[in-house]
Amino acid sequence: MSCAGSDNAHARSKSCCGRSFYVFRHSMPQKQLLHLFLSVLTLSYQIAMATEKKPTGTKPSAKKTAAKKSATQSTATKKKVTKTVAANKTQKTVQSVEGFIAKIDNAATQADCRTLAAMMQDISGHPPVMWGTSMVGFGEYTYKYESGREGRWFEIGFSPRKQNLTLYLMCSLGHLSKELAELGKHTTGKSCIYIKSLSDVSLPALEQLLVAAVRIIRTTKV
Repeated sequence: MSCAGSDNAHARSKSCCGRSFYVFRHSMPQKQLLHLFLSVLTLSYQIAMATEKKPTGTKPSAKKTAAKKSATQSTATKKKVTKTVAANKTQKTVQSVEGFIAKIDNAATQADCRTLAAMMQDISGHPPVMWGTSMVGFGEYTYKYESGREGRWFEIGFSPRKQNLTLYLMCSLGHLSKELAELGKHTTGKSCIYIKSLSDVSLPALEQLLVAAVRIIRTTKV
């Protein structure tokens, strides 16, 4: 085909395309044309977002790691504080000590309790106070365990049990070996002394024992 023929064919093709576009554009309402344009644009955006590669296995930023560590430490601290301030189950009450002693069935035990109350009050310098429902305590001090837990407890005290009189000395009995040797008939626990009756022990030795116990508890960091 000659150059002139080629040019003529090209001109005819261009003219045909132009007429087709003109017919297409003018045959479709403008609202439909706009809707088609927006649909194509939305589809293009969705394809672009779907093909976008998202990073995987990335390490958390130093800022996020520090924030998480701080939150963990804060939780641990709260738990520790909660544990530290936990109260003892046995607390001081306003119950009458004399009323408590008066309800004891055994007359001899009643008399022993009154003797102990007078002796412990004189040695501690504090009046008797009920702790819980069955313990009589004198004085008060703050104790602290290695775990950090703190609490308040009496310095010396007693409780009339069914089997014996229990004396509470809030110090290591190992420091009272001399006084215990002179006390008389008794048995011991961790910080307790058990006696059947005051008639089984030496009252002067018991007094010295209580004096030593109070001195230790007041001069030793428990």
